[in-house]
Amino acid sequence: MGINKNITSALFLLFSLCLSAQQNTVFSAPSVEKTTPESLFLHLNASTFVSGETLFYKIYSLNQVDNTISQISKVAYVELIDSKKNSIVKHKLFLKEGLAKSDLFVPITLKTGTYKLIAYTTWMLNKKESDVFQQEIFIINPFEELSENNIAKENENYVATKVNGNSLPTNSTSELKVNLNKKTFNQREEAIINFTSSKNLSGNYSVSVRKTDSLPSPFMFSAFDFKNNSNKSSVSLDSKKIILPEMRGELISGKIEAEDKNLQVQNIAVALSIPGKSFVFKIVRTNKQGEFFFIIDQNYQNQEYVIQVIGEKNIQYSVSINKKETVDLSKLSVANNFKINSKIKNTLKERSISSQIENAYFSKKTDSVTAVNQKYFYDPSSKSYRLDDYTRFATLRQSITEVVKEMSYSRSGGKYIFHLKDFTAQTQVQEPVLTLVDGILVQDVSDIIDYDAKNIEKINIVPKGYIYGGTVTSGFVSIFTKDGSFNTDALSTKFFNFNFDAVPQKEKIYFEQIYDAQTKSSRIPDFRQQLLWLPELKLTEKNTKISLFTSDIPGNYEISVEGFSEKGEPISLKETFIVE
Repeated sequence: MGINKNITSALFLLFSLCLSAQQNTVFSAPSVEKTTPESLFLHLNASTFVSGETLFYKIYSLNQVDNTISQISKVAYVELIDSKKNSIVKHKLFLKEGLAKSDLFVPITLKTGTYKLIAYTTWMLNKKESDVFQQEIFIINPFEELSENNIAKENENYVATKVNGNSLPTNSTSELKVNLNKKTFNQREEAIINFTSSKNLSGNYSVSVRKTDSLPSPFMFSAFDFKNNSNKSSVSLDSKKIILPEMRGELISGKIEAEDKNLQVQNIAVALSIPGKSFVFKIVRTNKQGEFFFIIDQNYQNQEYVIQVIGEKNIQYSVSINKKETVDLSKLSVANNFKINSKIKNTLKERSISSQIENAYFSKKTDSVTAVNQKYFYDPSSKSYRLDDYTRFATLRQSITEVVKEMSYSRSGGKYIFHLKDFTAQTQVQEPVLTLVDGILVQDVSDIIDYDAKNIEKINIVPKGYIYGGTVTSGFVSIFTKDGSFNTDALSTKFFNFNFDAVPQKEKIYFEQIYDAQTKSSRIPDFRQQLLWLPELKLTEKNTKISLFTSDIPGNYEISVEGFSEKGEPISLKETFIVE
């Protein structure tokens, strides 16, 4: 705990210094590596996939000194790289206590060949030899004709190998054991898995139960490999500046420039909006160089965002965004060494049919997306007026007058101004009201005073003085449209539109098949190759039990457990059973 506290304190200090310093400030990279080592380990359900199957993964963000959970980064990135070193899929995940989970559906648009799954945080990119997690992946598309490079010669077999390490035995730890209620099961039968340990192994673990077959598979890295640093890459950045850690959330940085050189760029308020029904809104102020830094600490699903300079002279400023640093893909090694022969024809056919049948019944076996309880920066102080609860009026102007009793408007110099009155305190602050529509700041409310009220779902207000992002307001008016897609074209303010490279992955609760006396005879086919994906296994007791139900596919199945105890002890073990 002492190490983690010291690292966190040092990082907060470094983070503060970086925010107040110029972008080209040079820091000592070697000292950063020694004091704040962070790396990612991913547990995957498999390393070979057929089109239509799903790759599941669990992220562990760890301190390389003692393998305990890292408290540095709050955002992780996962990319799927093809043999030509192109990033074809990119995931962004918010880390909770150093952990995250997600999945990747393998579409038929991906060609047969060798791929590489990489994972990293922005803080990891500062190292000369960045601990970018790398796992080789084979993807087989049975709907395309194989290239000659992927066809093996007669009696040529692919052999899984690993650089700087040896294959692990079936059980790589003596502290944890896996026992099943029996070794052979019937189809659609419950299997009970009992985890027993010789000591308290409280920590974070993930479990995959999947059918094994003869398809060639790359070596899969384990928690023990992570401990031994065998998954270390030679990827590095040429940049001389330190890349800021995303300690509190996703970091977006940029700079404003004034057309008139007499205009100052310091201490200028800048607003960022990720619009929508669940919007994100932030205000920050610039430093001496006109630079700004936004920290996004909540989930969002809109890939577009809007930035604007706040103030009467906003049209005289331009906004640019710093390109986000990422892994230098040119330095990755993605060898196209995947080969298959005619011997696996039946196995490949079985896997392909299974995935097609399972996808055909996807609506019956869907994962559930964890509901996000969206909280806005003004909660819980706001009062909401849902317009369907009142007599509907034609415009926003009329709705203000007839429905929102704390709200009024006036006109000065040809422009409308909103006012809010706090009836509880019987006060009215003279500062301007900050007005949002679907999270987009409206600096001149004359643009929306006659907005069609039939498009408005609700109006939230905070009728009291408020300081947000260093900006003083007399309160907030937050207008939500019915579809959450307010168009900024009608606004007179100068906007700058940008796009995220990816939106955060949604939290899911993964489907688990359960059979009872009635459903066991169901006519819905069960062709699951993946019997269980449990990304959150808590071993809080010396005996922990979980259960699963077998599918309609006979064969050999493997239980794979990976993770780390609270003290940083790696756990990696496997066990097998048979379904007849």
